[in-house]
Amino acid sequence: MALPYSLPVGLTVASILLANNLRDVDKDREHGRRTIAVLVGRSRGTLVLLCLIASAFLWSVPAFLVLSAPISVFLIWLALPVAVKGCSDLVKAKSWDASVTVIARTHTLVGLLLTVSLLLPH
Repeated sequence: MALPYSLPVGLTVASILLANNLRDVDKDREHGRRTIAVLVGRSRGTLVLLCLIASAFLWSVPAFLVLSAPISVFLIWLALPVAVKGCSDLVKAKSWDASVTVIARTHTLVGLLLTVSLLLPH
């Protein structure tokens, strides 16, 4: 029963790490570091970042339908407006300085909402 709850958290953690790499892509490339952001570039890396975040939310559907997670797993969708606003601000402004903070906010909300969903009666 841990999988429906752990995967969204893992995906948002991966998003934080990727956002950090996207923020530092020029410096990492300069120093010869081989991160995903360096290998695929900032625009494709941004697409991967958006897919990771979307997957964290979309995961609730198969978790409910296939893994018999309780309907309360859909509580994470309450964090979607924060994620969409944060991601759209990042993409529009192309300002990566605040990227880790924006993605971490989504991660925190997803984690809190999953915790609440575990505490609700099933």
